[in-house]
Order: sequence, then structure tokens, then C-alpha cells
Amino acid sequence: MKGRIAIVLCAALCIAGCGDRNPVKPAPLTLLDTAVLVQVRAATARVTAAKAELRLTAYLWRDFMPVSPPDGKPLAAALSITTADSSAFPADLRADAAWVLNGADVWATWVSETAGRAPGDPTLHVLVNGGPKWDPGTLVDVVVRLRDGSGAAWYLGVKRQTIQRTD
Repeated sequence: MKGRIAIVLCAALCIAGCGDRNPVKPAPLTLLDTAVLVQVRAATARVTAAKAELRLTAYLWRDFMPVSPPDGKPLAAALSITTADSSAFPADLRADAAWVLNGADVWATWVSETAGRAPGDPTLHVLVNGGPKWDPGTLVDVVVRLRDGSGAAWYLGVKRQTIQRTD
């Protein structure tokens, strides 16, 4: 009997540990605050932060693979912030939040770095997931917020990005 309990307990712990290492947290209301949204909507295609000129590229998709729910998985996005001159991405600069704007509808969320940065790498890669189920083919604007060690913030955006569909 004790052996069965131990096996069940081990199995439960293993299953509990299989979750996402960086689960998406609900965006706090501060990401949807009117003052913040003014800055989000004013985001530019290039910003200079930490003495580096930066630009954003975004790939957005909804997964409709056979293992997905019949109406597809929620929106996800891979965002890349790159130095314009291919110099090293500033070490003290981090992306902490992102917004996807579909007209008046706004999805705000935290971001997660997808991989560690190698010294000299010109690009910071971040991932967001768990978004709304907007239709593939929809054109949206994407904004990411960058912060340095002192807390200064920059908003970097890219307009008219198409939500892709994976099958």
C-alpha cells in the first residue's frame, strides 16, 4: 500500500512539474492604464535606448494543428528587438511587456526571453502567448516596452502585422 501511495505521489509531482517554466501572468491593470496606452499608441518603429538604435520585428500566429482545440489556440507572438547597426544588444536593457492592438481592442501581457543572450548578440528574442483568438489574416500593431537598470522606459512598435495560421 505504501508503495502505491509513493508511486501516485511521484506521478502527481512529475505532472505538476510539467507546466510552463514561465507561465503567462495576467497583465496588471497598469499595462492598460490610459497614460500607458497613450505611450503604447505613440510607439515608433525605431528608438534609441542605452545608446543603441533599436528596431522590432514580430511574428504572430494562431495554432490550428490537429492537437489544438477545434477553434485553435490563442494568439502567440515571437518578437525580436535588434540593434540597427548589428552591434551588441545593450546588456542592461530588458523587455518587460508587450501590447498587440487590433483597432480599439488591446491585448497587454508580460514577455519572456526565449533564450539567454550570447555576448555580442545584436538581438533580444522574447515570446508572448495566451492572447485573444483574433482571426488569422487580421492586421495588428505590436508594441514592446524596453527598460534599463534605472527603470527608464522606451516603447518600440511595428504596425500592420498579419496574424498567421499554423496547421
